[in-house]
Amino acid sequence: MRSFILVLLFSLIGCEMAFADCSTTGDYKFATSYPYADFDVDASDGPVGQGGVTRSCGPWAANLWTSVGHGRAAFEMDPSLFYTRTAGPFRVQGSVQYYALNLDGNSLGNAKDDMVELYADASLPITRGKLTFAPLVRVIRVIGVRELRSQTVIQPGTRLSYRATDAFSANLDLRDSKNLTTGHDALRYEGGIAYTNGANTWTLGIRGASHTRAALSLGIVHQFREEG
Repeated sequence: MRSFILVLLFSLIGCEMAFADCSTTGDYKFATSYPYADFDVDASDGPVGQGGVTRSCGPWAANLWTSVGHGRAAFEMDPSLFYTRTAGPFRVQGSVQYYALNLDGNSLGNAKDDMVELYADASLPITRGKLTFAPLVRVIRVIGVRELRSQTVIQPGTRLSYRATDAFSANLDLRDSKNLTTGHDALRYEGGIAYTNGANTWTLGIRGASHTRAALSLGIVHQFREEG
């Protein structure tokens, strides 16, 4: 994990030098549970607090996200790197993420049950008035560092977003999560409503999958002011 964080930091420094349009956001939420929606299992069936900080520069973004709460698997720390671009009418995104997990209750600082996730997705946003409809497909490859099984997941689906006003918006993400390694198939869903007031956006959300709890959440996203 330390090596991944160093790569993340050096990548971010390079992006700071190459792009002038950088911004920082913080997102924090409380949720009724924590589903691993991509794999249709619950990490925690009780309340959790989750959040992180994202630094975005041009098409690049680096994020450090943490989770704490009920149950040993609720404790987690994930550094991530994202790259997002448009290609003609398509929006494409790639990501590499390191999941520092705590599956046995005493392994948050031990890589034995950690995993690396790589994904790439492409969507086709179609906007009609205040509504945007975006069919998409995402391919996920999870690599277990030591103990966890490596897996491949493909997720066809769609994203919907509706901006009622400059302040109020809603979104919904539905995907059929097909695990090509285990043969498991599940519906993954995530959505919510948001209210923006200045630098703060308040969110009320829901997230889950076919056989997980539906996690309800209340959160805030803060846009930090850039000096200079």
